[in-house]
Amino acid sequence: MFAAMLIPIQTPENWSLQSYSSISKNEVNFSERGVLVKVNSSASPLIFPFKEKARLEGFKISGEFRGLPKLGDPSRQGDKGFDDFPLRVGFVVSGKNKLGGFQKLVAKDWVRRLFSLAPEGEGIDKILFFNITQDVHQVGTERVHPMSEFIHETFIDSVTEKGHFNYNYTFKVPIAVLAIWISIDGDDTKSAFDVLINSLDVRKADQNAK
Repeated sequence: MFAAMLIPIQTPENWSLQSYSSISKNEVNFSERGVLVKVNSSASPLIFPFKEKARLEGFKISGEFRGLPKLGDPSRQGDKGFDDFPLRVGFVVSGKNKLGGFQKLVAKDWVRRLFSLAPEGEGIDKILFFNITQDVHQVGTERVHPMSEFIHETFIDSVTEKGHFNYNYTFKVPIAVLAIWISIDGDDTKSAFDVLINSLDVRKADQNAK
């Protein structure tokens, strides 16, 4: 048994647009149609923190790709210099990892932001990203991101041209989530494209289920 929870994407309340050091931010606009992310050689995380930890078993997201990253050879997607994806739906998973004093000083901004999402007394395990790829051969595979042990990616579907999308995914096991982390990137490939997210909902797992 589960209960669907609609994530509000028509208004900016509770959403936080962060940045990656020297990389230009995406332009983000909220409206009745949803959230429009405009990429122009840019990348920035769009984060929705939950007020309290939620045990989730899946998600559903719909919208429209109004363009895609320029890759040339899709088989290189995810490699250094080609690490742009039209959509990554991420979930910050509760855990035991915490940043010590020195680690906070030397950690990248996005890492500090990641760990700040943990409530007092709790830590972070990782971010689980569920990616839409342009390389059909990646679908069904997983990886730990080569740049960070905190990023785990699963490639759930592929796209080869712009148009509407509707993805419905169930996790292998329920996960304890602190925040949603949307990532839409074009900085590596110097790409310009837009993505409109019309709806996003998550499925809360039965708290009594084993």
